[in-house]
Amino acid sequence: MGKKGSIYYQLSGSLKSQQAFGQSKHQIKHKAIEAARAAGLSGSDVWDAMNKAIFDAGIFSYETYKNYHKVAREFSDYCKRNGVTGNLEKARELVPEYLKQGIRNKSVWSVKLDRAGLRKAFKDHDIAREVEIPKRKKENITRSRRAPLTVINEKNKNVIEFTKATGLRRRELATVRAKDIYTFENKLFVHVSHGKGGKERDVPVLSGHQDQVLKIVQNHESNDRIFKDLPTTGLHFYRREYAQERYRELGREKDHEREIIREISHDLGHARIDVVTTYYL
Repeated sequence: MGKKGSIYYQLSGSLKSQQAFGQSKHQIKHKAIEAARAAGLSGSDVWDAMNKAIFDAGIFSYETYKNYHKVAREFSDYCKRNGVTGNLEKARELVPEYLKQGIRNKSVWSVKLDRAGLRKAFKDHDIAREVEIPKRKKENITRSRRAPLTVINEKNKNVIEFTKATGLRRRELATVRAKDIYTFENKLFVHVSHGKGGKERDVPVLSGHQDQVLKIVQNHESNDRIFKDLPTTGLHFYRREYAQERYRELGREKDHEREIIREISHDLGHARIDVVTTYYL
């Protein structure tokens, strides 16, 4: 961290030096737990040792690295506006106020991402620990930052309603057939036979949209594709609406935040929950 240059140059260099793409976080976690227990630690001390080992190991995914890189750039701009252009220790002193400003102006998830990114960039897991980030409230989820579909006609109404109800990607909507809609234990699902990476999944239809989905499907034969002509843009807005409504729906059933996010990640067809927290919630 002693390398001279702009704040951004130093922070981005720090992040680059921590790239650990392809390494197994699971293996690092497992080894850290074994080492902690062998050292006689127990309870929360084992948890702390595991988290420290993961933090010290670096950045495991390119997507996370890219997000942290963006955080470093935005924080560097903030430093420049406050007269700090090359002194990293002075920049470090600005981190708490930067996060507090974020609490006033950003979503909770965005502030948590800022904190995580800056802790990595400064290689300090305890930086700004005194700043209390409020708990996320399900009723205050930020709405989509992408523009919705602007041309609304009878054909697009069904596409919009189906996307809001299921959260399917455009290419998944293009292949879904009437026979893929089914009921299990009084709940409606859509079977996606070929999602991202060729993976199958079964997606729950939002409770308040089940009748509308059945109405859309009712005039199709079993093997008919439901949508033959889809708009090229604007559908991601409604995919994100699905994720946010699903968050509220699951919040009425489950207590654990991480469990909720993991289930939404599965429903959307994403392998990593950080993609969902960053881009959908």
